[in-house]
Amino acid sequence: MSGASSSKSRYAFRLRHQTPYLSWYQHSTQATHVYEMLNYLPKNTLQILEIGCGMGAVTDCLAQHIRSRNGHIDALDPAPDSYVCSLERYVQDTENFYPSPWTLGDHQHAVSERNPNTVTFHNADAIKFLDDGDDKDKKWDVAVFFHSVWYLDSVDVLKNTLEKLKGRVKRVFVVEHALRATNKYARSHVFAALAMAAVGEERQKKGVDTTGHVTFLGTPPKIKKAMEETGWALEKEAETVPDGELIDGVVDVTWARSTQFREQFNELGLQGTKKEGLVQALLNAATQELVLDDRRRMSRCGDDTIPHACAMDVWVANFVLEKEEEK
Repeated sequence: MSGASSSKSRYAFRLRHQTPYLSWYQHSTQATHVYEMLNYLPKNTLQILEIGCGMGAVTDCLAQHIRSRNGHIDALDPAPDSYVCSLERYVQDTENFYPSPWTLGDHQHAVSERNPNTVTFHNADAIKFLDDGDDKDKKWDVAVFFHSVWYLDSVDVLKNTLEKLKGRVKRVFVVEHALRATNKYARSHVFAALAMAAVGEERQKKGVDTTGHVTFLGTPPKIKKAMEETGWALEKEAETVPDGELIDGVVDVTWARSTQFREQFNELGLQGTKKEGLVQALLNAATQELVLDDRRRMSRCGDDTIPHACAMDVWVANFVLEKEEEK
């Protein structure tokens, strides 16, 4: 079989079958978390611009949320279709993930197949899409940032995006980690996030690819300040303690403690610096919290032993344009 026909057959296989990760996601605590957060979104928001959609798992939940009411989602992400989504290795039954890794494009195509008239994916960052998109006059009911603010390059990128959204959306809906651990078993998640952000910042400074890396630790106060400075007023907000089965803590803590994370940090040439000391101290703190957690469980996933870490608190907020901005 030629390389081209082999690739075509593999692609057809993936379209005929749900990707294992998405199939798992739809029946997991992850999807329950999304639907709980969507309870904070006004029911009349049917035209959605999702910023930072990643593989489209949240997009799929959004589609289920609006499909019966003839809504539509434009989902944006600048990562290439070929980007391999490492989240899959944290899901049980890893033997189902063969014959080969699933890419961002694979997942997005699967979501599109499930929601052919409801979802359109765009390989673009929000600013470029709003400036150069095919339909520059298109408007939406809401712009959604669902656990995606942390992956923006900086607060300036967030503010520029918010400026571009004026006149294009009626409201901005944000769901993000609060960098607070009401549940003491989520403290390791907070420390791991701080370490990830420190490394992401250094990657950005040195011009190293930051795809999939935390680069802007957008806490609720920082996001609210950016909103206020760009004319968006807080309508309502809430902070919740996630279900203990939400895997965000497991994923982030495992990644921050992995050999690959350490190798990527070493490649930045920061050995012996204060930044290395900071990152190591944060990772030590994350590990110590796991050791102190006498209820922790050890999950088997492939050849890795993964410590259980609960997810930190989650903040959800709605913003609307201030009255003078609407005129």
